[in-house]
Amino acid sequence: TRAGHCAQCDPKKIAFQKRHSATGFVYVAFSVAQKLVKIGSTSSINTRGRTLRNQEYAGANDWRIRRWARVKNMGKVENDAHRLLKGSSSPRAYQKDGRPQQAAEVYRCHPLEAIKSLRTAVVSNGEEWD
Repeated sequence: TRAGHCAQCDPKKIAFQKRHSATGFVYVAFSVAQKLVKIGSTSSINTRGRTLRNQEYAGANDWRIRRWARVKNMGKVENDAHRLLKGSSSPRAYQKDGRPQQAAEVYRCHPLEAIKSLRTAVVSNGEEWD
């Protein structure tokens, strides 16, 4: 890969690289019950909120996507938004398909702070913010 990782040893690296420069949506979702914010990316904004709720991502089943932007480099924009919220990171363990997972893209911060980080990431990557 561009980062020097072996794609044969870890095929997930190929998907990560494709997503990094793919066109799609970067979003901010909120869980009121857990007081968590998630920043993520998807190619289908219409189904992502339902998927987060059904998977009980980070132990929450009340996820609602509140803001999103369609961008050309969704993985890069997502990573930039994550960096801006680094100090608020609040990883959570949860089960997905019966296997333990780590939700690393969740934060404990005010929802407006998360939206501001998304806006900053979108604009700094030369994209439009509506």
